[in-house]
Amino acid sequence: MGCASSMAVQDISCHSHSRVVDAIMIEDAVDGVMVEDQHETVRKFRTLMDAFRACKSSDDDVITDVKKVAAVAVQLLSDVDATGRTQLFALPDIKGSMNFHEFVSWAKENDIDLPLGLPATPQGMPGDMRSCLPFPADWTGPRRMRCNERIMVEDSAVLSELQTLLDVSYKKIWTRDRKATGINRVPDGYKLEYALRNQNFESWYSYYKKRHELTRQFNQANSQTVPVLTGDAEKLVKRHDLQDRCNEWLMFHGTDAGAAESICNSGFKMDLAGSNRGSLYGRGMYCAESITKADEYAQSDADDFCCTLVCRVAGGKILSNDEDVPDTAKLQKTMQTQGLHTILGDRTKAKNTYREFVIFDVEQIYVEYVLFYRRMFPAGTSLSSPPGALRIAAASPVSSTTAN
Repeated sequence: MGCASSMAVQDISCHSHSRVVDAIMIEDAVDGVMVEDQHETVRKFRTLMDAFRACKSSDDDVITDVKKVAAVAVQLLSDVDATGRTQLFALPDIKGSMNFHEFVSWAKENDIDLPLGLPATPQGMPGDMRSCLPFPADWTGPRRMRCNERIMVEDSAVLSELQTLLDVSYKKIWTRDRKATGINRVPDGYKLEYALRNQNFESWYSYYKKRHELTRQFNQANSQTVPVLTGDAEKLVKRHDLQDRCNEWLMFHGTDAGAAESICNSGFKMDLAGSNRGSLYGRGMYCAESITKADEYAQSDADDFCCTLVCRVAGGKILSNDEDVPDTAKLQKTMQTQGLHTILGDRTKAKNTYREFVIFDVEQIYVEYVLFYRRMFPAGTSLSSPPGALRIAAASPVSSTTAN
């Protein structure tokens, strides 16, 4: 699917629903929902799923007729565009096809603001629409609703990008939290040894829906984007198609191997939030833009291997706080009354250390990778070989996959 096309929709009147696009009448091309407005019966789409189903043939899993997309697009603009805009920014490649995930991306590109229209869980998807489940383009595991695997990353390009992520987010700054690692000094750097890709579709599905919801709220409020250190890992950011219009970032969460598998398998648990090292900004999931900060919470094993999660985080609308001693109750009240989604605890201003990002909704986080790395210290420090148990555990996918 492509969005570069010479085909355009022009002279769209937001008051007329009798339109022709490349000689196709909307009434002939679309099976949309009929609703009554003040003056007449017109075709409306309440969700992007409604619009997608109107574009595709009943027996197809994808849209193959770009003219139907153009016709539906005209109606979508008249339904939701109050700006008077009369031309789409882009249309799909006329020679291509489009699945639901791509259709949603295309709608975002054209500022079409509608709910997804997906059921609460993937199991609620109608049987004839199961193939429309929104798997990411780079998903390598089985395309099944209950796919839940950890897969060894073997692509050298991805491993290089992950090492770059560690490098660009490194800061040589000490805080008292480092004492808990048992080594009261900041490493000179971090060397990636291997990585696992997390592919848990039920977790991804919840995150995908939440990200779309936050994107709509973000756009409606004209919120500001917040750049983060990990954004400098440009190739990895591009690979995962992060959405800056909802403050979607890659973030670290330091942990140990056992906790990492538990989180990947069943998600973060709010009842455990803040139980590791306290909760300065409230009981939430604490994420770091710097690997050095996340490393303060990582536990090394007998062979000097440490573990961190690399998570997608949909930050949404941000509440920044740079107080030395924040008022947690006041912060929580502000979050609720202003409809904000993430607290940015800016300790760079208060203590010249790090920024922390605190999430209070588990659906705003999806684990992409589990990284195993070494702390690098000056020459002469003893570093042993990779632990055999970890090598064996990572040699094949860790799976709790069941059939549909």
